[in-house]
Amino acid sequence: MLTLETLGNSGAGPFRGAACTGYLVSTAEARILIDCGPGVATALSREPIALDAVFITHLHADHCYDLIALAMSLRVQNGISTGRAFAGGADEAAPVPAIPVHIPPGGRAIVRAIEALFPVGSPAPFDSLTGGVLEFRDWTPGEAVLVGDLRVEPFPGRHTVPAVGLVISDRESRLAFTGDTGLFDGLVEACAGADAVLSEASLIGRPSQRQHMSARDAGELAQRAGVGLLILTHFVEGPADVEARATALAAETFTGRILTTLSSPVITLGKGAP
Repeated sequence: MLTLETLGNSGAGPFRGAACTGYLVSTAEARILIDCGPGVATALSREPIALDAVFITHLHADHCYDLIALAMSLRVQNGISTGRAFAGGADEAAPVPAIPVHIPPGGRAIVRAIEALFPVGSPAPFDSLTGGVLEFRDWTPGEAVLVGDLRVEPFPGRHTVPAVGLVISDRESRLAFTGDTGLFDGLVEACAGADAVLSEASLIGRPSQRQHMSARDAGELAQRAGVGLLILTHFVEGPADVEARATALAAETFTGRILTTLSSPVITLGKGAP
């Protein structure tokens, strides 16, 4: 089974105590993080951080800004900031392999520029905050990445900066994540055949744009892609009844099951799923 856990679902900036974009997708064999917006590292730190990979869909702050905070949490967790992991004593923790971070081209340069503002002063063999804990790799749309029993395939979105959505599958389930994008035929094609679509609904009921979707757009996407479950997310500050409004608007164009990451933070797909 494939489990989707929402760590943050706010767009643009955190609101009402919710972190920005961040989702855990896990199976019995793998655990990956999709995006790492402000507040996501805090949510992850509630228990020991165990990740097999991180995927960043695009280089907007609400999707990637907490990479530095995540690195710092990992440094502390693994004793790197204190030098504990490298003291050489028999009872000391051994260094752990760096977590692969699949990031858009140019992402490494941005992270390095941020790190340069905060020089490392602790006794450790790395000269950057992410050194030893995160390993950056450029993703390529259409080029699948295998992580345990998960297959993650990025596909191009339509946003204000280069961005991808992701199709994530294991041996029995297929989840499509739109990332930030407007609705277009290529998005429908990428999501076709998925068991569920995790879709942004940033605009709720406002007129559609090329770079973001409304809840109606999300419903149309799910209907045209032929999926059974639509999961609405990426909510921007709005009325108190934002969840009810988004669900009602999506139901105008989609006849299947609709959930939101606000009231359903953990969703399981596959045989035996509720």
